[in-house]
Amino acid sequence: MVAGLAGIFAWLFAHLEKLGLPVLPGLPLPWAAAIAVIFVIVVLALLEHAVKLQRRISGARVELSHLRAKGVGIRNDGRFGFRDEISWLDWKQEAEDWNTEVIAAIGKVNEADAQWFSILDIVPEPRLPMKVKTLNKLYEGHMKLYREHDCRVARLGEMVRELWRE
Repeated sequence: MVAGLAGIFAWLFAHLEKLGLPVLPGLPLPWAAAIAVIFVIVVLALLEHAVKLQRRISGARVELSHLRAKGVGIRNDGRFGFRDEISWLDWKQEAEDWNTEVIAAIGKVNEADAQWFSILDIVPEPRLPMKVKTLNKLYEGHMKLYREHDCRVARLGEMVRELWRE
């Protein structure tokens, strides 16, 4: 391929010189052809890299959209409280596993965004209030985790929608 490109550029440059057009003045024809070939190869490599990055981001957006839907379901399941300690612990584990999965998926595209997502600063009241009348002492971490999970679901929605717009 390189030899073919060099041949094409040598032919092109020779014809341009015959027409009296300057071709990289001061450089011998083989050097000018070599520079042109290298330039084309670099441009093609950069384009290939850009296409790969775009595909990776598009794939990550799809994966994160699916994870967001899963996160909404987890949030909704936690909204109404739990029958017993086992169901509370199952929900808690599912929410924590979801968070880990989302951070890993974001990290495939951008480590800084994954770091930003993983650290909660100020957690607002949940967008959907819990439907639990009284919180059992056994589940006192429920409201905190529910608020944090809702905040993460909202953040993920923002990231998918705003940060990686096509």
